[in-house]
Amino acid sequence: MIKLEQLRQFLVVSQCNSLMDAADKLHRTPSAVSMTLKQIETRLGGPLFEGDRKRDLTPLGRFVYTRAERSVSEHQRMIKEIESYAKGDTGLVRIAAVPSAATQQLPEAIANCQQDRPTLHIELHDTDSKAVHAAVLSGNADLGVASLPFDGSSLAYQQLASDAFVCVCNAKHPLARSQSPLSWSSLAKHRFIHNGLCEQIEHPTVSELSANAHLRVYNIASLLAFVRKDMGVTLLPEGSVTDCRNLVTRQLRDKSATRNLYLLRRTDQTPSPAVRELTQAIIEQFTGSCDPSPKPRSPLQRR
Repeated sequence: MIKLEQLRQFLVVSQCNSLMDAADKLHRTPSAVSMTLKQIETRLGGPLFEGDRKRDLTPLGRFVYTRAERSVSEHQRMIKEIESYAKGDTGLVRIAAVPSAATQQLPEAIANCQQDRPTLHIELHDTDSKAVHAAVLSGNADLGVASLPFDGSSLAYQQLASDAFVCVCNAKHPLARSQSPLSWSSLAKHRFIHNGLCEQIEHPTVSELSANAHLRVYNIASLLAFVRKDMGVTLLPEGSVTDCRNLVTRQLRDKSATRNLYLLRRTDQTPSPAVRELTQAIIEQFTGSCDPSPKPRSPLQRR
């Protein structure tokens, strides 16, 4: 079988028009290069050059040259693609993230990553934490940014950030006039709109407010629209309230009411080079850390 390296040497000889010059360029001896040409000619059953000076190609030589040039060029292109993928410069990374992360930290992280890797393809889907968890677990997303990890998950995770819950109300609502942090009892006096993030607050008053809520809205944009209509107050992580038109956020007296954001990925699959690079960019954007590996949960961290 004629090998690609043999064809490459033939191309160099054809382009140099000299066996000696080609041998220097190939860092081989003239006799070794001549032997390679003879092996090709023996395999094909005919000469590649007119005479011994290796200047003019025979019809067979011209035919081989055009095909060899195409094959060697394609091989070089393939090697560059492989090397680019191995460095994380190319490939596809799919991210599922909660809306607050998708609109705040992730754009900057993705921009920083693509600045050095302009050919890297990234897909970003914003959804709630349960859907993020499901997308990563099913393999439909390579990385996830979500709130509290869920029981029974085999995902690795690393905490990225933590922000406090705040009360969100209409700008004309009575609570909007409060100048001091709100107590749970002060919220109990007002109509409450439940959302999925409220489930992360472990307090009996919040549980009662959620249980008695006549309105449950799980999309944050829709939730804020209802609050603007003054149909009730709600509780959200401060970082989730990105559009404060006609809204007021009030701090809570209970500082333990916080929402954590985690970076999620599967532990049973080796991440691609591009996933590793974007993971690093996301961690640096959120925390400034240089640790690229989300940590598996220990039993004590399961909630």
